[in-house]
Amino acid sequence: MLDSQRAPIARQVVVGFACVLVATVLEATLAGLSEQPPLAAGELLGASVDLFALYLPLGLGLGLISGLVVVALAPVRRLRALGLISLSPRDLFRPRPRGFGRLLLGTVLLGAFAGGVTFSSHTFATRFHEPWLAAGANAAAVVGLAAALGLTFTILAGPATALARRMGPLASRGTFALLAAIGLGVGIWAFVVAFPEFFYTYRPSRVAAGPVMLAVFAVGSMIAAQLERGRPKRVRALRVTALATAGLALLGLGWVATSYGRSNRTRHVVEDRTVGGGAVVRTLIRLTDRDGDGFSFAFGGGDCDDSDPDVYPGAPDPAGDGIDADCFAGDGAPAVAELGDGRFGEVPDALPERPNVLFVSVDALRPDHLGHRGYPRDTSPNIDAFAATAVRFDGTHASSTRSIRSMSSLMTGLYPSQIHYGQELEWTGLDPENETLAEVLAGRGWQTAATIGSGYFERAHGFFQGFREVVQREETSRSAVVDRGLSMMGRLAQREDPWLLWVHLMNVHQPYLGDGHASRFGDELMDQYDEEVALADEQVGRLLEGLEQRGLSDRTIVVLWSDHGEAFGEHGAFGHTTTLYEEELRAVAMIRAPGVAPRVVRERSGLIDLFATVLNLVRRPAPRPVASRSLVPLMTGEADTLGERVLIAEILPDGRFPFDRKCILRGRWKLHWWVREGRVALFDLEADPEERRDRSNEQPEVADELLGLLRAWTSSSSRPEHQRRHAIRSNLLTAPPAHLDHRIDLGFQDAFTLLGCDVDQSDVRPGGLLVVSCYYRVDAVTNRDYQFLLSATVPPDHPRLHHMRSEHYPVGGRYMTSEWRPGEIVRDHVELSLPQELRPGTTLTVSLQLRDGRVVQRFDDGRDRVQIGPPLQVPGGPPARPGSLAPIAPLAPPTVPDPR
Repeated sequence: MLDSQRAPIARQVVVGFACVLVATVLEATLAGLSEQPPLAAGELLGASVDLFALYLPLGLGLGLISGLVVVALAPVRRLRALGLISLSPRDLFRPRPRGFGRLLLGTVLLGAFAGGVTFSSHTFATRFHEPWLAAGANAAAVVGLAAALGLTFTILAGPATALARRMGPLASRGTFALLAAIGLGVGIWAFVVAFPEFFYTYRPSRVAAGPVMLAVFAVGSMIAAQLERGRPKRVRALRVTALATAGLALLGLGWVATSYGRSNRTRHVVEDRTVGGGAVVRTLIRLTDRDGDGFSFAFGGGDCDDSDPDVYPGAPDPAGDGIDADCFAGDGAPAVAELGDGRFGEVPDALPERPNVLFVSVDALRPDHLGHRGYPRDTSPNIDAFAATAVRFDGTHASSTRSIRSMSSLMTGLYPSQIHYGQELEWTGLDPENETLAEVLAGRGWQTAATIGSGYFERAHGFFQGFREVVQREETSRSAVVDRGLSMMGRLAQREDPWLLWVHLMNVHQPYLGDGHASRFGDELMDQYDEEVALADEQVGRLLEGLEQRGLSDRTIVVLWSDHGEAFGEHGAFGHTTTLYEEELRAVAMIRAPGVAPRVVRERSGLIDLFATVLNLVRRPAPRPVASRSLVPLMTGEADTLGERVLIAEILPDGRFPFDRKCILRGRWKLHWWVREGRVALFDLEADPEERRDRSNEQPEVADELLGLLRAWTSSSSRPEHQRRHAIRSNLLTAPPAHLDHRIDLGFQDAFTLLGCDVDQSDVRPGGLLVVSCYYRVDAVTNRDYQFLLSATVPPDHPRLHHMRSEHYPVGGRYMTSEWRPGEIVRDHVELSLPQELRPGTTLTVSLQLRDGRVVQRFDDGRDRVQIGPPLQVPGGPPARPGSLAPIAPLAPPTVPDPR
């Protein structure tokens, strides 16, 4: 390679180094400012060094690629305006009225074209049922718009040039760049004002990082080109610097591979508070995982034997085989949170023998937003009045921050990992193997009914097993659920048998005030939430008043609870489902039982304990060993404490939400474990109830002990299907299936091939299940995490049903496509819940689509959606004509994940 060709490469490599330095300083500064309490100087320096070492190979790689591009484009004179070749500040601001006018006009028309295409695409996609008709109309609109704007450009090019000449020296590319920057800034400001909720999901720093760093790289390249021009000594210095930075990158990568992870505080900053640190660490862990168990020996992966796929943190570790399979405390695992009989206490004689049970739950209700917990706003006068007559459990934690997991845990007395769920990925149901509280009571003579202010749970098969009457629907009126609950209560009370009635209020769940109701507290997000709390409180008051008016209070146990809390950016998240911090994990729990005096119990307990507590109060034993503990001894004063125990909380990956996080609480300590990332954080809840200071570096013995207990519990107590490695192994085949219901053999972007799918239609009916297993052959490594969208659509003459779809990551979110290895055969098993509104006799067309984020991807034959076999006939109607194919109805646009 000639010296003239080496120079741009060396220059761009040095520019990449400088950009990494700038990015590290900016990210470290922002991280330091965002952390509360502030990072110590040593912690901030350690995080900065790790981040620099992780980013440096990326910066040098970008510099090398851009240098090669500059060398390749150098002979092309017209491309000098790229700035990486010969553009100087003097050239940048030289008047060029003809080019300036046309560039400005073209930019305006291009913006108009983009807006027009967006409008037409949305219009035709929402007004046409037939995809081909919508596509044709949109194509015609796009062609017409392009022709109109092309004609407009031809007509206005002359006047635009004349106008630019009047601007004199201002008609330059530099001025255009400044105007473009101002326009971009105004556009961003308008977007933020119009869509503030966007930044509840995406941090501004993450959105701006890419464009800002590309701009820094471009400006740095221009400056470096000018500094280098005509100065041979500087050229030689750049070459030496480029070689030195390459050596530094190798040394830094080796150092961070062996040292990263020793400081959990540093890991928190790098992986949680920076834009790209977490993604880089996860990529490096995948690349250095030699045995394919998902854990690496390097970069803090924690694998103590990276040659054995059965040895990794959290692996099952049976005692006596001489192998430390879980990488903790040698061979074997300690017993943690063992199952038992609930440890019942004595029940007061004043409590009726067979009392009624009223469950009142408010979704996403934070206990610290209630008046009796010291909240200054008047959000909960009725709940506060009830609290004064009940036993309050102020130390209650949910078992999960996702409703469907938390509720099923309460209803079964088991932690989420111990429950046998169905295979639906979006709406996780309960397998009949589980025995719920409602089933126990129904089997012993209790009437059971439930009214739910949402239709969300109807898609979760088995979720309401044991309830003989269930009404659930989205309500426009906030009073409808309680109206229905009071009606049910009246009917249940007419019989002599006791009853269990569950009334669940959904209005505190996002989105808040969707009907336009104004908040009395203000316009901010938390103000809207507090208004919803106040409105829910009114409905709770109505329900309790109805119980009193019917004369049922003296023989009814009332349990008021919430399934989890709600986050408002305390740790970077909004809503719930994604973290296990206190603002999401704390829950409301109060019990008013006849013959039990009011009191406040501050002993730490779990929402899971309500299972054993209710059974204890109604004098019925637990049907099987449970993790739940009765709180009756604390209610009656029989005991001041339940003794030292640990509580567990989890976020399980379930397809659409691939998070895998756990925490353990014991005494004053709470330890978070990010399972996939191998990271932990330790908090002292007595000294730091808001979880602001990670103590894992200061208390390594406590952190190691709790992590070991949590890993031991995971390996010994979790059902196999909830253990990541087991789930992966169960879905990796040694060879492609010999027979497939529908063979497809279609490649996808040279990464993998869709071999085909098996479709089990034995339960295809209104309210039934459609079971699909698709098989993929991995052809090459990809760094993309593709999302799979399996859907069943109805013909155009059928009322539209939007929820017959599974938008998920493969293998239930436990084996992302970026982890797939060439040669593997991967099975992706999905169950789709079919709604009751499905008409018998209609047909279902099953199709598969892949997405990268929200961008629909195309298969190798150009299709963006693949039909899986011929349409299926729903039993109960006339048979479909042989060979007829129903068109695939357009899919609803992707939505912000519903974090229930």
